[in-house]
Amino acid sequence: MFHNRIAPWRTKMDTQLKAGDVVQLKSGGPKMTIHSIGNAALTKTPTAVCDWFEDDKKTNKRASFSPGSLKLAE
Repeated sequence: MFHNRIAPWRTKMDTQLKAGDVVQLKSGGPKMTIHSIGNAALTKTPTAVCDWFEDDKKTNKRASFSPGSLKLAE
């Protein structure tokens, strides 16, 4: 499980990421919504849990990413 922080996560560019933000991987990909952000319970590493839909708009996906690999979607 994840421990949510009160303060939003800051990336190296000082961009604040928080639950509800729409983001994309810096390398590209679908727009995703941050579900939660904080430290992973076991590893204590910063982690953003993101949700998105597949191309069919019916299949919901969820995965964890390093906040440093994300940028706010345009």
